[in-house]
Amino acid sequence: MSTEASSTAVPSLYELFLEVPDPRHARGVRHSLAALLTLTTTAILTGARTLTDIAQFGRHRRKLCKVIGITHRKSPCISTFHYLFKALNAQKFEAALEAWLLAHHASALKDGTLHIDGKTLRGSRQGEIPGVHLVAAYSDTLGTALRELPVDTKTNEHKAALRLLNPSYSRSPRGVAADALS
Repeated sequence: MSTEASSTAVPSLYELFLEVPDPRHARGVRHSLAALLTLTTTAILTGARTLTDIAQFGRHRRKLCKVIGITHRKSPCISTFHYLFKALNAQKFEAALEAWLLAHHASALKDGTLHIDGKTLRGSRQGEIPGVHLVAAYSDTLGTALRELPVDTKTNEHKAALRLLNPSYSRSPRGVAADALS
Protein backbone atom coordinates (compact mmCIF):
# COMPACT_ATOMS: atom_id res chain seq x y z
CA MET A 1 0.00 0.00 0.00
CA SER A 2 1.44 3.36 -0.97
CA THR A 3 1.74 6.28 1.42
CA GLU A 4 -0.14 8.52 -1.01
CA ALA A 5 -3.26 6.38 -0.81
CA SER A 6 -3.20 6.28 2.99
CA SER A 7 -2.61 10.02 3.37
CA THR A 8 -5.48 10.98 1.05
CA ALA A 9 -7.93 8.82 2.98
CA VAL A 10 -7.40 10.84 6.17
CA PRO A 11 -9.46 14.06 6.11
CA SER A 12 -7.91 17.38 7.03
CA LEU A 13 -9.17 19.47 9.91
CA TYR A 14 -10.52 22.03 7.44
CA GLU A 15 -12.47 19.34 5.56
CA LEU A 16 -14.08 18.13 8.77
CA PHE A 17 -14.99 21.68 9.77
CA LEU A 18 -16.85 22.05 6.47
CA GLU A 19 -19.44 19.64 7.91
CA VAL A 20 -20.10 21.81 11.00
CA PRO A 21 -23.30 23.85 10.49
CA ASP A 22 -22.73 27.61 10.35
CA PRO A 23 -24.96 29.37 12.95
CA ARG A 24 -24.30 32.85 11.54
CA HIS A 25 -26.64 34.83 9.31
CA ALA A 26 -25.39 34.99 5.73
CA ARG A 27 -25.50 38.78 5.71
CA GLY A 28 -22.20 40.30 6.78
CA VAL A 29 -20.18 37.06 6.85
CA ARG A 30 -16.62 37.79 5.72
CA HIS A 31 -14.84 34.57 6.65
CA SER A 32 -15.91 30.97 6.12
CA LEU A 33 -16.77 28.97 9.22
CA ALA A 34 -14.24 26.25 8.37
CA ALA A 35 -11.45 28.84 8.07
CA LEU A 36 -12.35 30.46 11.41
CA LEU A 37 -12.51 27.11 13.21
CA THR A 38 -9.23 25.96 11.66
CA LEU A 39 -7.54 29.20 12.70
CA THR A 40 -8.97 28.85 16.21
CA THR A 41 -7.85 25.25 16.61
CA THR A 42 -4.38 26.03 15.29
CA ALA A 43 -4.09 28.96 17.69
CA ILE A 44 -5.21 26.86 20.66
CA LEU A 45 -2.76 24.09 19.76
CA THR A 46 0.04 26.67 19.85
CA GLY A 47 -0.96 27.98 23.27
CA ALA A 48 -3.73 30.55 22.77
CA ARG A 49 -6.15 30.63 25.72
CA THR A 50 -8.37 33.66 25.10
CA LEU A 51 -10.24 35.23 22.21
CA THR A 52 -7.64 38.00 22.21
CA ASP A 53 -4.88 35.41 21.82
CA ILE A 54 -6.71 33.78 18.91
CA ALA A 55 -7.29 37.11 17.13
CA GLN A 56 -3.64 38.13 17.63
CA PHE A 57 -2.48 34.74 16.37
CA GLY A 58 -4.35 35.38 13.11
CA ARG A 59 -3.14 38.95 12.88
CA HIS A 60 0.51 37.91 13.16
CA ARG A 61 0.21 35.02 10.67
CA ARG A 62 -1.28 36.51 7.52
CA LYS A 63 0.21 33.83 5.25
CA LEU A 64 -1.40 31.08 7.31
CA CYS A 65 -4.73 32.91 7.23
CA LYS A 66 -4.53 33.12 3.47
CA VAL A 67 -3.72 29.41 3.15
CA ILE A 68 -6.67 28.30 5.30
CA GLY A 69 -9.13 30.47 3.41
CA ILE A 70 -9.38 33.82 5.13
CA THR A 71 -9.53 35.96 2.01
CA HIS A 72 -10.60 39.29 3.49
CA ARG A 73 -7.76 41.79 3.82
CA LYS A 74 -8.19 42.02 7.60
CA SER A 75 -7.95 39.00 9.86
CA PRO A 76 -10.91 38.20 12.14
CA CYS A 77 -11.24 40.33 15.26
CA ILE A 78 -12.17 39.39 18.82
CA SER A 79 -15.86 40.17 18.38
CA THR A 80 -16.04 37.89 15.32
CA PHE A 81 -14.86 34.98 17.45
CA HIS A 82 -17.06 36.03 20.37
CA TYR A 83 -20.29 36.01 18.36
CA LEU A 84 -19.29 32.86 16.51
CA PHE A 85 -18.63 30.85 19.66
CA LYS A 86 -21.71 32.23 21.33
CA ALA A 87 -23.89 30.72 18.58
CA LEU A 88 -21.79 27.68 17.56
CA ASN A 89 -23.03 24.17 18.30
CA ALA A 90 -20.24 22.99 20.60
CA GLN A 91 -21.13 19.31 20.21
CA LYS A 92 -20.72 19.45 16.42
CA PHE A 93 -17.42 21.31 16.80
CA GLU A 94 -16.12 18.74 19.30
CA ALA A 95 -17.30 15.88 17.09
CA ALA A 96 -15.27 17.26 14.17
CA LEU A 97 -12.17 17.62 16.38
CA GLU A 98 -12.65 14.10 17.72
CA ALA A 99 -13.02 12.67 14.20
CA TRP A 100 -9.80 14.42 13.14
CA LEU A 101 -7.90 13.20 16.18
CA LEU A 102 -9.09 9.62 15.78
CA ALA A 103 -8.38 9.62 12.02
CA HIS A 104 -4.82 10.84 12.48
CA HIS A 105 -3.96 8.73 15.50
CA ALA A 106 -5.95 5.51 15.05
CA SER A 107 -2.80 3.35 15.08
CA ALA A 108 -1.61 4.89 18.36
CA LEU A 109 -4.97 4.20 19.98
CA LYS A 110 -4.98 0.51 19.02
CA ASP A 111 -1.94 -0.24 21.15
CA GLY A 112 -2.61 2.17 24.02
CA THR A 113 -4.95 2.15 26.96
CA LEU A 114 -7.52 4.71 28.00
CA HIS A 115 -7.78 6.15 31.48
CA ILE A 116 -11.10 7.35 32.87
CA ASP A 117 -11.11 10.14 35.43
CA GLY A 118 -13.58 12.65 36.78
CA LYS A 119 -12.83 16.18 37.92
CA THR A 120 -14.73 19.27 38.96
CA LEU A 121 -13.73 22.31 36.90
CA ARG A 122 -11.88 24.91 38.90
CA GLY A 123 -13.82 28.15 39.31
CA SER A 124 -17.14 26.64 38.24
CA ARG A 125 -18.61 26.51 41.74
CA GLN A 126 -20.43 29.64 42.88
CA GLY A 127 -21.91 29.75 46.37
CA GLU A 128 -24.61 27.09 46.65
CA ILE A 129 -24.33 26.14 42.97
CA PRO A 130 -22.21 23.00 42.59
CA GLY A 131 -19.31 23.05 40.19
CA VAL A 132 -19.30 21.51 36.72
CA HIS A 133 -18.14 17.92 37.01
CA LEU A 134 -16.70 16.10 33.96
CA VAL A 135 -15.61 12.54 33.22
CA ALA A 136 -12.86 12.23 30.62
CA ALA A 137 -11.24 9.42 28.63
CA TYR A 138 -7.51 10.15 28.48
CA SER A 139 -5.05 8.50 26.09
CA ASP A 140 -1.60 8.05 27.57
CA THR A 141 -0.15 7.37 24.13
CA LEU A 142 -1.44 10.63 22.65
CA GLY A 143 -1.20 12.66 25.84
CA THR A 144 -4.69 14.12 25.49
CA ALA A 145 -8.29 13.67 26.52
CA LEU A 146 -10.21 12.09 23.66
CA ARG A 147 -13.71 12.69 24.94
CA GLU A 148 -15.34 14.17 28.01
CA LEU A 149 -18.89 14.26 29.28
CA PRO A 150 -20.57 16.26 32.02
CA VAL A 151 -21.73 14.26 35.03
CA ASP A 152 -25.30 14.96 36.08
CA THR A 153 -25.66 16.02 39.72
CA LYS A 154 -28.21 13.25 40.30
CA THR A 155 -25.91 10.44 39.19
CA ASN A 156 -22.33 9.29 39.73
CA GLU A 157 -19.20 8.97 37.61
CA HIS A 158 -19.79 5.27 36.89
CA LYS A 159 -22.87 5.86 34.73
CA ALA A 160 -21.20 8.75 32.93
CA ALA A 161 -18.13 6.59 32.28
CA LEU A 162 -20.32 3.91 30.68
CA ARG A 163 -21.90 6.55 28.42
CA LEU A 164 -18.42 7.89 27.63
CA LEU A 165 -17.12 4.50 26.51
CA ASN A 166 -20.29 3.34 24.77
CA PRO A 167 -22.54 6.05 23.28
CA SER A 168 -25.35 3.53 22.77
CA TYR A 169 -25.44 2.65 26.50
CA SER A 170 -29.05 2.78 27.64
CA ARG A 171 -29.98 4.53 30.85
CA SER A 172 -33.25 2.75 31.47
CA PRO A 173 -34.51 -0.80 31.06
CA ARG A 174 -36.77 0.40 28.24
CA GLY A 175 -33.72 1.12 26.06
CA VAL A 176 -33.62 4.91 25.92
CA ALA A 177 -30.28 5.75 24.32
CA ALA A 178 -27.92 8.18 25.96
CA ASP A 179 -28.33 11.58 24.37
CA ALA A 180 -25.11 13.19 25.55
CA LEU A 181 -23.09 12.24 22.47
CA SER A 182 -25.77 12.61 19.84
